[in-house]
Amino acid sequence: MTKNSNRKTTQNINAKITLDKFTQSLLKKIPANQQGEVESMEENIKPEHVRAGGIEVAIWVNNNGKGDYTTITMQRSYKDKEDKWQKTNTLRISDIPKAVLALSKAYEKIVLKE
Repeated sequence: MTKNSNRKTTQNINAKITLDKFTQSLLKKIPANQQGEVESMEENIKPEHVRAGGIEVAIWVNNNGKGDYTTITMQRSYKDKEDKWQKTNTLRISDIPKAVLALSKAYEKIVLKE
């Protein structure tokens, strides 16, 4: 193997490790001969982030072969009992105003780019 092919193999391995559980479950549904294409797309995705307190919204630009489209994900960061940072998609009532602000700012960024 050449140095470049070793690097690409390493990147593919790293991409597999960093995929979240939802994405991993989707990959299982894709035929094995097409999974490499999806994994290589995952490596190149760099979402833009908007934060409001512990709420973070990621803006993803996707391509379905017919063109680009934008999606968002939202999560809340918190410290657990052992003082380690964790992330969840569950919001508390007090998180709602921050979520609204972060979503509004994300929407503004998306609309102003288009």
